[in-house]
Amino acid sequence: MRGINSFLLAIMHICLRAAFIISISCSAALSNTESDAEITSQHQVFAHPIENSNTLDNLLQIHAVDGKIVRASFTQQKKLKVLKRPLNSNGRLTLSETSGLLWQVLKPLPSDYVFQSDAAYQWRQGQLSAIPFSQSPIFKGFADTFIAALSGDISKLSNNFSIYLTPQSTPEHWCIGLKPANEAMAKGVDYMVLEGGVYLSRLVLSDTSGDVTTLNFENYELGDALSEAEKALYPPAP
Repeated sequence: MRGINSFLLAIMHICLRAAFIISISCSAALSNTESDAEITSQHQVFAHPIENSNTLDNLLQIHAVDGKIVRASFTQQKKLKVLKRPLNSNGRLTLSETSGLLWQVLKPLPSDYVFQSDAAYQWRQGQLSAIPFSQSPIFKGFADTFIAALSGDISKLSNNFSIYLTPQSTPEHWCIGLKPANEAMAKGVDYMVLEGGVYLSRLVLSDTSGDVTTLNFENYELGDALSEAEKALYPPAP
């Protein structure tokens, strides 16, 4: 399982390569510990399974980005059971419906990743290397889920997860719980919790090793086209 976590970490942009999982919070600053209230709130959602998928579609369909370029900044905190202090990183993302997700870590170690439908790519010393998703369905499943949450295409979540929704959820503030619905995802993921309003603001992912990552997204912007600098980081079209 540590091998899975290390690989996912590299893919999803945790530069210190220890294990992987994500979570999100609206605030840019991260504390070293989550409050008891936050932890309780995260678990309460799993008491409310969604019986009709239309409920989720009706709630969140207005947030679809409709072909726009999505840009945002993020902060990430990774809590590992083997370490007393969390690992922190920050950066920015760019999501294109046609080109995929560009994930750029700025601190502590700058690095760039691209996620497309068939593979993940990493820039190292000016060279682009590919990691085909065919080598492990769990990586593709997670990448698809993450992109779906950022783009507002929530219906795709049911491809890999059982979905839960707090009864108090509204289009302005919602909380979704995800538990793996297939064996492949269950090997690496325990649960995920997504929170947001107009956009995704928080995603908590706990892996099967007990490690938890927290990502915080803010400063969302929508655009009509990729910049030249962004285009240069995407793999060339075949």
